[in-house]
Amino acid sequence: MSAGAVVSVEQLIDAVWGADALKRSRASVHTYVSTLRKVIVQGGGQDVIMRGPGGHRLAPDVASIDFDGIVLSVRDGRRALREHRFAIAAKSLGDGLDQWHGTALDGADGDWMSAERDRLSEMRLAAVEDWSAARRPGRSFVSIDDVPTPAAGASPDGPAAAFVDAFVQGWRAPADADELADHFDPWLHADYRFTQPLIRAPGSGRSAFREKFARPIFSLCSDVRGSVESWAHRDGMLFIAFRLDVTVGRRRVRLRVCDQVLLDDGLVAERHTHLDVVPLLSAILRSPRLWWRVARWQCADMIAKRRQLRTR
Repeated sequence: MSAGAVVSVEQLIDAVWGADALKRSRASVHTYVSTLRKVIVQGGGQDVIMRGPGGHRLAPDVASIDFDGIVLSVRDGRRALREHRFAIAAKSLGDGLDQWHGTALDGADGDWMSAERDRLSEMRLAAVEDWSAARRPGRSFVSIDDVPTPAAGASPDGPAAAFVDAFVQGWRAPADADELADHFDPWLHADYRFTQPLIRAPGSGRSAFREKFARPIFSLCSDVRGSVESWAHRDGMLFIAFRLDVTVGRRRVRLRVCDQVLLDDGLVAERHTHLDVVPLLSAILRSPRLWWRVARWQCADMIAKRRQLRTR
């Protein structure tokens, strides 16, 4: 439980025996530790218990201790959850919970052991709750770190690579909404569909790229610059992770974006954009002159959504 730290004999006596500590002696502790070291070595393990000034020290590789592996996985999962990287959060938390077998410190006596067992039980329960939150329906955010790595030996050419090249050129420095839309128009399928944050009604048709995507972006942002960081093509789905640097009001904002693209005969049939909108919204809130544009855009989107519902 205290890997790498020196634990005194008195601390061991108090932690293991608690109220019965008076019945124990320092010699008893040394005997138990010596026996434990022999058991570990005879079982094929390394002699990881070291004795030195001030007490004993457990000094293995952190990853070799189940508990430390659990803590690291849970910590990484919670960090990913705070950053809205739900896929990574679910995986890290799940990996940590998979290593958890039975009740922690089951059968161990002593006040310290009892308190530690309660603490670990609470930690496990919190990890389960966080894991459930990461897998909550609708949390489909994909970040750059979630983009799968291309299979070894995969061919760099083909429709996917051709579209990525066009993607890079299109986002390099579009002057306005029409330039961006004109560039991507030849790459869009006649039945093109897309979804993205802040838009309730999914867009459909090639004109939707211009009217519901490009123009809203340039109505709020200027000096748009996109830079692809990584991409992968797997199971018919293309993932493109990129940085989008824009000016909102007088503030420069960097957005981390991942486009999930379905290609049909080399054309984009579906596109789902995932990004953390908080930096964008924060900049908009600091620019009052943009508020009416957002309100008008959102009202038009709500009307379109209601029309779609009525036609179903």
